[in-house]
Amino acid sequence: ARVEEVGWKQAVNERDNGTYDWSRNEPFAE
Repeated sequence: ARVEEVGWKQAVNERDNGTYDWSRNEPFAE
């Protein structure tokens, strides 16, 4: 997983959209 290159953008978008579960540190739906 290239989180350091691309994943952060998706993570930020998901966080801003409220669809990211930071307590589990992974998306709700996968």
